[in-house]
Amino acid sequence: MKKFKIDADGLNWNSIQAKLEGLTLIAYQIPNHQSLACTWCLRLMADNGCVVTLSSKTGDLDGWQEVGFIKVSIGENRFLGSDSSSLESIEGFAISSAKLIAYECDEYYSECGIVLFNKSGLSIAIITSPAPGAVSVDAYFNKGAFSPEFKINDCYIIE
Repeated sequence: MKKFKIDADGLNWNSIQAKLEGLTLIAYQIPNHQSLACTWCLRLMADNGCVVTLSSKTGDLDGWQEVGFIKVSIGENRFLGSDSSSLESIEGFAISSAKLIAYECDEYYSECGIVLFNKSGLSIAIITSPAPGAVSVDAYFNKGAFSPEFKINDCYIIE
């Protein structure tokens, strides 16, 4: 079985989780002409200037087949230029917990997303999209489609 683990700039999931929990998100940014259904770069901005950047990478299976796995980086304020992206405010979302989402079948295992929760029970799920390098977002502020690579009911959360 091939395994595709989260790409987090050399950090393990516990380190990423510790950095995410406690952040208060105030905005998100995606490139112009893209949507939360399928974007190659999602940036979540926190009130302390921290930016969580999410995208995906692809792993090779047999032949031309590929599978996506999540890529996460956390750093300082690195906005895309205003001429190439849209910045949308969101009501403060205090992350109380962050979980890894995985998909597994006989041929491979993929850490394909993350889900962020606040204490009110709202969530933001970011999962790989069928488009290579892209993610799809399911969130209370997303009024559009959610188009993940894997059916959400076929995935599981890693505590």
